[in-house]
Amino acid sequence: MELSLDQNYEIYLQVDTAAYKQPLKQIKLIREIDTKSECISACFYQGNVYIGLKNGKVVKADKQNQVSVFVGLERKICSIRGYKRRIFILTGHDHMPYTLYVYNLEGHQLASWNYSTDSSYCEGNKLAINDQFVSVIDQASRKILTYSHSGHELSEKQCPHLHHTGDSEVVLQSGPSDSVIVSHRDNNQIFKLKMNTGKVEWMCKDVVSNPQGVTRYGDNYLLVTNKRSDRTTLWILDIQTGGRPCTNHD
Repeated sequence: MELSLDQNYEIYLQVDTAAYKQPLKQIKLIREIDTKSECISACFYQGNVYIGLKNGKVVKADKQNQVSVFVGLERKICSIRGYKRRIFILTGHDHMPYTLYVYNLEGHQLASWNYSTDSSYCEGNKLAINDQFVSVIDQASRKILTYSHSGHELSEKQCPHLHHTGDSEVVLQSGPSDSVIVSHRDNNQIFKLKMNTGKVEWMCKDVVSNPQGVTRYGDNYLLVTNKRSDRTTLWILDIQTGGRPCTNHD
């Protein structure tokens, strides 16, 4: 499933009509939510859509599109992920550290921790979660950090492909096993990084111009969006090899 945001503060939820084991062949609009405020990030989890707004609130839209406040943080909501009945929310504010909050589905805070010294680099999702760890991007120091689900720091890996200046959009997505997928818009790069070794397993460069959103499609594929002018294109990559898109959809 894929969430997209538009300038009119509406969220579009799209879902495939093909099996996960096959390349995506068709998408269709099945849901539209009016948030009444500018959307920064969004996450679909267990039938609900969690939406980070510019005013620092996270709202929840249920299956009937009834919107209620989930939590108010008064910070920019950079990223939201749902995992094992918990909602992970990454926030930033000016040049202060990032803060990662963990909530249960009832909106009660379970944990929080800070990292980095500068959360100015807020463009793009910078949070990925799998069974083993939580990964975040520290763009200022060109590092990817891993934590336990409760906030214990496990490792950090230098990532020289990340820019340390400007507000270049970098997106993080969990990959197979202990890997993460990184998309760097200004460099026209998408690459797979093994977190236990710090080795880049593959790099896809200049195939998708200005890549933006990245999400997994089952175990075998990545869906990547890019936008030129008023046209958004959805690309498909092989998650194991980073091979060229087998098809794309406008």
